[in-house]
Amino acid sequence: MDFSEPWCGPCHLQLPILERVAERVRNRATVALLNVDEAPAVAVRFNIEAIPTLVLFKEGRVARTFVGVHPETTLTNAVLSVTTRPVPRLPRLP
Repeated sequence: MDFSEPWCGPCHLQLPILERVAERVRNRATVALLNVDEAPAVAVRFNIEAIPTLVLFKEGRVARTFVGVHPETTLTNAVLSVTTRPVPRLPRLP
């Protein structure tokens, strides 16, 4: 979830990066935008003090938080690390 505002310069820089991240992770995660001017209670709930802030959720809980503008590779890898499940170990055969 990207917490941002339409008048925020850094948010405008982050938006095309997030669009590319969303395309790369589309089968594993959903990238959503939240305008903190329109939903201040949600921003308060997640302690958003600066924008842009990107919050990654896993199973409804905050997994990672990024404040400021971050590169596509950093964000894509973070999303994949939260969404990729390890391959289960197979039991040893006797």
